[in-house]
Amino acid sequence: MLEARDGLSPAYESLFPPLLTPIMWERPGNVPPLVRLLCAYAAKGKQLVLQKVEMVLGVFQKLLARGATDAQAARLLSALWRACDLAELQTYAKPIFELCIRRASGYKKVGVSLVSTWSVFVARYGAPPLRMQLEAVQPGLAPMVLRGLWAEYAPLVKGSTERKAAIISTVRLVSEVPELLADVETCAALLAAACTMALADAGVVGATGDALAAQEEED
Repeated sequence: MLEARDGLSPAYESLFPPLLTPIMWERPGNVPPLVRLLCAYAAKGKQLVLQKVEMVLGVFQKLLARGATDAQAARLLSALWRACDLAELQTYAKPIFELCIRRASGYKKVGVSLVSTWSVFVARYGAPPLRMQLEAVQPGLAPMVLRGLWAEYAPLVKGSTERKAAIISTVRLVSEVPELLADVETCAALLAAACTMALADAGVVGATGDALAAQEEED
């Protein structure tokens, strides 16, 4: 119902704070519909969400911490990227990326979810800001993450819209960031990932099919 509205009514505004209480998120079955609802709030009432953005990011952190819900965490974060200007989230950008990197260091398969939401980041704000955020976490981190995480897990992103975003954002990283274009190894890995996704979506399964099979065996 909220997705079909032009904005928030007082009733919807009063409903928002209770959605962020921890007890609402204890049941796994609640997570997908609640995330969809929070995404709708971000799209229809950005200012209300920004007033409670730390609590929203607390939900994101909780969801990211579990393999069963990290895709929902990516969906929620992507909704924030779409709704807000980067300046409105700048205070939280570095902690968000630090959290993502820490999670990836202990559970690399979260890379699928991270590539999905980082692709939205690139689509919304451009490729150079993504590199800058990664470098802000640790100098020299950007090529390591893009080569070892993005290039590896981008071909495993699922969903038509998500895969298109991943392909386009991968190409934008190579074409819009001079530092990456000058890094032959990273550039080659990203281009290979983009080609793999494009060929798979054109019906040439190849490496993507093998990667998906290997991933399913690990899961």
